[in-house]
Amino acid sequence: MISPRDKFGELVQSVKEFRKKKADGLIIMPFYRAYDYLFQHLKLLEAQTYLDFDLLIVLNPVSDEKKVLDFIEQSKFRYGIVVAKRKEDTGSAGGFFTGEKYALENGYKYIIIADDDCLPVNKRHIETLVEAHRKGNPLVYADPVFLLDDEEAYRRRALPYYSLIDIDLVKKAGLHFAPLYMGAEDREFEDRLFLFAKPVMTESRVTHPGWHSIFVDLERSMRYRINEMLLGIPAHKAGYLYGFAVMSLCYIIFGTPAVRNGGFHTLNCMITQRYGLDSIKGFAAVQAPARQEPEFDRIVTPLASLKGAKYFLYRSSEGPKPAQMLGLAGATARKRVLVMPVNTFGALVPIIVAKETWILTKTGRYLFAENRNAIAHLLKLLLFGLLFLPFLAIGFMTLLLNWARKPRTVGYGF
Repeated sequence: MISPRDKFGELVQSVKEFRKKKADGLIIMPFYRAYDYLFQHLKLLEAQTYLDFDLLIVLNPVSDEKKVLDFIEQSKFRYGIVVAKRKEDTGSAGGFFTGEKYALENGYKYIIIADDDCLPVNKRHIETLVEAHRKGNPLVYADPVFLLDDEEAYRRRALPYYSLIDIDLVKKAGLHFAPLYMGAEDREFEDRLFLFAKPVMTESRVTHPGWHSIFVDLERSMRYRINEMLLGIPAHKAGYLYGFAVMSLCYIIFGTPAVRNGGFHTLNCMITQRYGLDSIKGFAAVQAPARQEPEFDRIVTPLASLKGAKYFLYRSSEGPKPAQMLGLAGATARKRVLVMPVNTFGALVPIIVAKETWILTKTGRYLFAENRNAIAHLLKLLLFGLLFLPFLAIGFMTLLLNWARKPRTVGYGF
């Protein structure tokens, strides 16, 4: 297991450097096996107007190190690259933590946090971040655009989408909380950074696959939610209560057996304070994506180009507006609905009111919730109304409990 006091050399099994001299800034990029994204990413960095930076690629133990090293050696990039392979799978949280240890031990002045599939399409992106940092801003954000089928699906600014952090700010806030393993570790780290500095928002665009939606992979989405709920309080109290009293209750009452199991498992993790790798234990496998291609009465989509009576446009970046929620409820009531990648509000409404709710993934469609029998559906709605306030009360009590036993993460890693 990773220890907060581990040094960089204790976390990795091999290191290969491609650089002439150390730069002031370090881009930290945990990597698993998305080689096409990585190689495209490296080429986009080569096209940047500002190249005085080092890139640290933190490989997973199962990553093909030779494949990555061969590509770098053949490409002759002009910026510095360090490739480090971890001894154990510590997830994205452990990957960023490992990179931050390297930055501290090697005297970098700032770090840039980047997902491997978050692409700097603006050629002046690094230059823009550095210019803002030189003006005295310790925390600088990009403008991430999430793409689905090469079309803008939504926008959401957050830490891992090419944000710059001054190293002195890191020393105040601490490092990524490695025990979260994967999911919401960026949100937790962001909350700590915000205690000491407010981010400067730039208009520099980066792109990210829109498939990174909370409903694309049931187990992954629930793990993210559990981590966020337990480590995001007290800053995100409303999100905790929503996840406990609305999301979990919807999964349990309206979901398919696998989804229902996920709802119960989420509640169990909230009560027993299980997060990170520990929260993965207990999930039932989601049924394989459906092979049939059912006809849908309504498709909930974030893509503006899809028009017509069959589609309902839901832009998650606009938030849960009451008029939009009512419109979505009216459009999906007692219908067979397909939900393209959107946030939870855009999916929970049809889960509650639709006859069938199917989720679109990269590999196919799967049935998420079903209310085929009208009488049974009415009884489910009544049960949801009866249980909501008790669940809210229980959620509030567990929130106070988890707030009291929340681990101290400020200064983590020092």
